[in-house]
Amino acid sequence: MPRPMANTVFLVGNLGKTAKKMFTQKAKPYCFFSIAITRDWYAGQTGDSQTDWIDCVTYAPKTVEILCDERAKGRTVMVSGNLQTYESTRDGQRQKKTQVVCKYVHITPPIDNNVPVEVESSPGGGGQETDDDVPF
Repeated sequence: MPRPMANTVFLVGNLGKTAKKMFTQKAKPYCFFSIAITRDWYAGQTGDSQTDWIDCVTYAPKTVEILCDERAKGRTVMVSGNLQTYESTRDGQRQKKTQVVCKYVHITPPIDNNVPVEVESSPGGGGQETDDDVPF
């Protein structure tokens, strides 16, 4: 009996260069884009970071339009999908490439550093709790 397998990827990072819009043979849009994900690693007592660039593709028409907009570059994005590996030939060299085929893409709204962030307080002004406030 075959064992169950899973191929699901969830990533959060920043969009790299502007996405490249292309079309299938049936004129359906798709685009390639990359996500920069910085990770921390520690060697001995000092910490360092390294950025990984993950190649992605999406076939959702509305998402393609949004990702190909120049203003999307550098924005934080969350994607989920599955890994796909394929081989191609470039300049006579066979290459194996892995990319994320995105089923879901969420682009976070831009952050305006000049607008103060409001923190929601609890009802009643968010003061100290008293013994009368505890329900048990």
